Amino acid sequence: MSEDPAPTRAWAVLASLRAVGEQDPTTETLRIDQLRREEAERDRAAQATTEPEERAAERRADKAAYLREKLEEQAAHPDDPG
Repeated sequence: MSEDPAPTRAWAVLASLRAVGEQDPTTETLRIDQLRREEAERDRAAQATTEPEERAAERRADKAAYLREKLEEQAAHPDDPG
């Protein structure tokens, strides 16, 4: 089964927005996007009809949660480069 193409599309959209001079999305916007993605993947896992499908959705949800947490850390310490 192939990986979800949504992240690739998202980066393509961000790159095209930067190319036409749009601002980068805020940390808060990105955090909300990851929260929505996490919720959608948890729902997808709950509705999965096969175990591999459920595991894949859970992994995507975990990844979104991890990214959301990192964005929260970044928002809490905006001057910290690491």
